[in-house]
Amino acid sequence: MMASPDSTNYTEYAEAIDEAEPITGTFEPSTDAMVQPARSERQRANPRGRQQIHPRHTDLLPPLESDTTSPKIARQVAVMREENRRLRNELVEQRAEVQRLSKQYTVARMQTEQEIRAIHRGHQGEIEQYQSHLRDMLDEHRQLQETNRQLELRYQNLYHSFQNTVEEEAQKLVSEAASTVILSPERTPALLQGVVKTLQLQVKQEGDSQVSQALYLTRSAHDKTRRLEQDLERERQQVAAEREKLIAMQNNVREQAELRYKTLQARLRGRWVMALTLMTSALLLLLPLLQSIFFYSFKFPLQISLFAPIILCIAIAAIFAYLRSNVGPYYSSAPRKVPATAKPEQKKPQPKA
Repeated sequence: MMASPDSTNYTEYAEAIDEAEPITGTFEPSTDAMVQPARSERQRANPRGRQQIHPRHTDLLPPLESDTTSPKIARQVAVMREENRRLRNELVEQRAEVQRLSKQYTVARMQTEQEIRAIHRGHQGEIEQYQSHLRDMLDEHRQLQETNRQLELRYQNLYHSFQNTVEEEAQKLVSEAASTVILSPERTPALLQGVVKTLQLQVKQEGDSQVSQALYLTRSAHDKTRRLEQDLERERQQVAAEREKLIAMQNNVREQAELRYKTLQARLRGRWVMALTLMTSALLLLLPLLQSIFFYSFKFPLQISLFAPIILCIAIAAIFAYLRSNVGPYYSSAPRKVPATAKPEQKKPQPKA
């Protein structure tokens, strides 16, 4: 009885699975070792999960296809075995690398801590050294200040003593020189020769400066005098020109006044002559008329008729002259109305006096 192809394939697949079971058994310890830390971490994160029991669900394997051959499965199993071996080797290498790196990190950390402690100790030593050096320098500075103060005091004392000594010696020398000058005035002591020369030079310089100042003042006064003379001459010329202008103006005004006076005099004379002529003519005409009226109308005597009109005419002439002399100026000075059509007369500019 011949076996069917399906049964043959099934038997080959079962044999392949049986052969693969030892591989799975050998691989389980490493997988459990990798999964164990993750499982412990999940238990720490969720303590209640220890008491919970999660049911495992296993899916049914898909049915095997009828066209699957055993050599193909064997190749897949071999590939998976090689991949498992490679992954295991890589895991071992990674673990070794992690251990090596952790050891290096620990060693580097220890070295760094040692270096930090050494640097800290060095800095502390330097700080202490600097502090001690600073204290020494401060002490030295205080000592130098004290020494400087003592030296200044000593210098001041020496300077004052030196000045006193010099003053005493100078007073002695001056007193000796003065006594020598008093005893022999014609001879100058050797000590005072320099002083005498200095005084002579100073006197000479002062005399020269005074002479130069006097010359400068004289020159400046001469310049000022010359400028004043020029200003006076210019002002004199201006005054002469103004005087000539004033004289010419006065002559012009005088001539105009004389001309106006003559004009007014001629006008008044003409008016007086005209008035006299008119009055005389009127009186001469009135006199015969009055004489005739007195003689023929009133029948006065001849003598009265002749002389009474003469006296009456003389009285009329006197009254007319009185009225003209007293009332005429008021009448002439009274304002008059100017006609609307008449243009205002333009005033002629009068010459300034």
